Amino acid sequence: MPPSRDHLPGPPLPIRLTLPSDPAEAIDLKPLPARPGVFALENETGATLALAITADVRRLVRARLAPPDEDAGPSRKIDFRGPARTVAATTVGSAFEADWAYLQLARQRLPHTYASLLDRWRGWFIHANPEADYPRFVKTNSPGAPPTGRTGVHLGPISDKHAAQRGIELLHDLFDLCRYYHILVEAPNAAACAYKEMGKCPAPCDGSITMDEYRAMMRRAIDFAQTPIDEALAGLEIDMRRAGEALNFEEAERLRRRLETADELARPAFRFLDRLDQFRFLAVLPSERAEYVRLILVCGGWIEPLLDLPATAGGRDLEEVVSAIDRRLAATPGDALSEASVQNIGLVCRYLFRPRKEKTAGEFLPIARGVSGEALSAALRRLGRRLAVATDDRQKADDPLKDIVIEEAG
Repeated sequence: MPPSRDHLPGPPLPIRLTLPSDPAEAIDLKPLPARPGVFALENETGATLALAITADVRRLVRARLAPPDEDAGPSRKIDFRGPARTVAATTVGSAFEADWAYLQLARQRLPHTYASLLDRWRGWFIHANPEADYPRFVKTNSPGAPPTGRTGVHLGPISDKHAAQRGIELLHDLFDLCRYYHILVEAPNAAACAYKEMGKCPAPCDGSITMDEYRAMMRRAIDFAQTPIDEALAGLEIDMRRAGEALNFEEAERLRRRLETADELARPAFRFLDRLDQFRFLAVLPSERAEYVRLILVCGGWIEPLLDLPATAGGRDLEEVVSAIDRRLAATPGDALSEASVQNIGLVCRYLFRPRKEKTAGEFLPIARGVSGEALSAALRRLGRRLAVATDDRQKADDPLKDIVIEEAG
């Protein structure tokens, strides 16, 4: 698979159709698939005139090459019949694969106009640099860019900016961190706020604890946030039980309140919470082939279709697939902070938190701690059942692909 100009994998366009140089000559579009895909219209030098996602490649190419309707009056539609010389296309098995292919091709072919896509494709994270002079948590949808930059730790992904802000508030409450950064930066000479009097902040601002001690508190909060929530809650329950058994009821009550607060991190908005350098998923999605599933590896901004396998795969065949994925994962670059990587991560986030309205939408398995054969097998069964009951009409009704076109750029 060819890399993009940013060294990330991109899709080939193996389907090519040469168009007649005479605009009046009839065009035979039968070589183009009447299937979901991505295509580019190219001029005689190979430059891209238009790039499109569509649920039917042949239909949309025909529409883009049709002469303008003079009876309809003035139109902004571009007449591609003259300049277009080639159609280059690929088919896709899912909406995610279509969006991934479109983004990589747009970045490579239309670098000056593709940015219009990116507002829809962003992920939210919480950033902290515990070694900073005055560390704090900040929400961002542009990890690696100012003001957070490439320092410290990015925690996420989180469903949206409101959930990211709520995540920061929860960490403040769980670890009694400073709520007022404008006071913290005056440490150790500031006047403490009311949270010190309530016993909910150790007040590094007035020197009650040192900034080194406060940085250690920040590190503990980060460690907690990147721990799988089931493990984190189980640890708090054990500590609470031990405090009760030791008749330390005040500590047990404190831990009970902390457990109630931490339980909010088990909500769907935070279900993928981890360090950004552990942003790794295996997408289990439909393939173009009937009753087959396509596995797509996500490692930071690296997104790579790996293989198709029957939805009924199991046993030794599945064990070999898991081993192959583990090997590929170990060999895959994991940079998550380059501009192109952040864009790809934003695209993945759009699907991680997307409502499952499509019957064949597939799912994304977290694999930061390795590929689970059991989880993969269960995902295959679930998607296989959905594919088995989807008739052609049902698939068309559930198909999330919409015509999206970038024209006259580059």
